[in-house]
Amino acid sequence: MATEIQIDRLIEDPGDLLVILGRTAVSYSQLAFRRQRFGDEAWPKRYPNQKGPVLNIAGALADFNAGATAPKARRFVDNPALIDTKLLSKSIEQQALVPEGAEPYVEIGIGGAAAEYGSLQNFGLESKQPITDGAKSNIAAFINTDAGAPYRDKLEPLLDKTELVTQLNKRTFVGVNQELERLLAATVEEEAERI
Repeated sequence: MATEIQIDRLIEDPGDLLVILGRTAVSYSQLAFRRQRFGDEAWPKRYPNQKGPVLNIAGALADFNAGATAPKARRFVDNPALIDTKLLSKSIEQQALVPEGAEPYVEIGIGGAAAEYGSLQNFGLESKQPITDGAKSNIAAFINTDAGAPYRDKLEPLLDKTELVTQLNKRTFVGVNQELERLLAATVEEEAERI
């Protein structure tokens, strides 16, 4: 058990402890991608109400917008989610802040190029993707192949649109829950014992 004097030392100069707590929170957030859940909150599968063969429509559109003539193989599975490139899990950042005259704290967030997309996923917001003329051409060709025919009902409606609007399922990976609070409390106790 940490003594009062040891705790006082942590409180007087919390910067190092905040960095350690931030790293702990980042690691916990990254664990959500492997576990496909954040604490007790399980992540939903992609398109959980979709009928027929599985297709990640937004992912397939991203492929077609990038010039692909067929969706990547991972677009035909409903799980796991958000791990294709590992970009989101690698984009979780922490910053320890000790403002003068205010309570010290740690910010955990999604940074870099993944910030906007990560926020949409983390909070289950609306996503908007353009549908380019090149994508329409590739979609039209794909749904007229044997491989693409089973997905005609999912992709053909894109041919008459200029944008795909998708209500994303919430997949929390940055936040605070009871499990993380216990983990942070244990980390504080461990650090207090070290000094």
